Amino acid sequence: MKNISLIFFFLFTQLFAQKEIKFHQKGLKSTLDSLETICEVNPKKFFRLIDSLKPTVSEKDTPLFMVQYHYLKGCAYRNLGKFKELYHHFEKTKEYAISYEYRQYLAEVYREMGDEYIDSNMYKKAIESYENGKKKYAEFNNERGVLTCSYEGFIESLQGDYALSTTILKANLERYKKSHPLYLDALSTISQNYLALKDIDSAFAYAQKLPFHIKDINNYNYQFFYYYVANKYYVDKKNIEKAAKYSDSMGGMRFEYENNKYYFESKIAVAKLSNDVKTQLSYSDSIKKITQKHIEELETKKVFDTEEIADNKNTIISQKKTFFKGALAFVFLLFILVLVVFFGVKKYNRYKKQQNSIIAQMQKELQSSLIKLQKQPTKKNTTTISDRIIELAKKNNLTERESDVLLQITNGLNNKQIAEELFVSVNTIKYHTRNLYEKLNIKKRTEVTSKVLQS
Repeated sequence: MKNISLIFFFLFTQLFAQKEIKFHQKGLKSTLDSLETICEVNPKKFFRLIDSLKPTVSEKDTPLFMVQYHYLKGCAYRNLGKFKELYHHFEKTKEYAISYEYRQYLAEVYREMGDEYIDSNMYKKAIESYENGKKKYAEFNNERGVLTCSYEGFIESLQGDYALSTTILKANLERYKKSHPLYLDALSTISQNYLALKDIDSAFAYAQKLPFHIKDINNYNYQFFYYYVANKYYVDKKNIEKAAKYSDSMGGMRFEYENNKYYFESKIAVAKLSNDVKTQLSYSDSIKKITQKHIEELETKKVFDTEEIADNKNTIISQKKTFFKGALAFVFLLFILVLVVFFGVKKYNRYKKQQNSIIAQMQKELQSSLIKLQKQPTKKNTTTISDRIIELAKKNNLTERESDVLLQITNGLNNKQIAEELFVSVNTIKYHTRNLYEKLNIKKRTEVTSKVLQS
């Protein structure tokens, strides 16, 4: 019964350990949704807008906003291809998600990082990140989220195993329907596989299955891909009219180098069908120009990346030098401290030894004087040491034990020797000695003999 109670308690705490993803400030959620769209198409504008929004967020909504703030910034840097910055913001997202108990966002970060590793051809890291994402989505029973971290079939295609990729993806299509973006990606990947395998009919058949009625932020990419495959299909079937139609449709969707290249290639393919050499030469020239421009952009980026790497390297070297200097200074100070302590202890021991030597000498001289005194023949009207101690004891109200201690002190014994002689502890002797000093009005041991002799 106790174990069952513990299980229910654990489940209860896990259920309420996460805060609901909900803003209290009116209009804040819809504003962030709009910014997420801008993040995809215009990252630089997004940075300005989200930074200007940050000071207006209420204190109550700040924790959730900071999680989404860094997550969206990471996504924006991913769109700009800046890995260092996206990694920084995704790490911040994880930090705030854990700190403010919005661990649902950890799954999103792992999924995005998996996509980034895929783009960077780091497949092992991608699989690791997707697996972490699956676990986090599963914690919150987010089945669609688990699906978005599926990599089986997609990575095989990227690695060139098109047949295996097609087999895996076709087997999972029904599952992927639950996640619309993944379903679109799976269909387009199968179509790409068939293009690579030179099966244009199958490629066009799967491209036609792309459900463009589904609202997805990347729909324009899938739409362009469909026009591209349709153009190749109708070029293969020697249907100039339809091939030209889909080629023209590609023209309005050229946002990047690859799309421009595919568009010009489609125009050349159509021109070949109609034996239009002039058009072929014109678009061939266009391909050369955009290719050269693309190469120049890559070279420029490479220079920037190299400079950034060099700056980072110099920073690391500088940090290492600073650390080395600091460590050297610390070792030097530690060495000086050890020397000071060593010589201090040595000096103290020497001083202590000298003090002990002086005390021993004084005790030896005292004992010698007392022995001589006791050996002197008694004269008329003179008394022995014992008689003097008895007289002193009566005069100062000394107890019997205090008298015994006084006698032993005059004999030159130290506290330990007196304790052994009287069969008591050293502390007891110290106690009697203090009382003795007080009654005799003396402050140190060397005054005892004088006091006895004067009595």
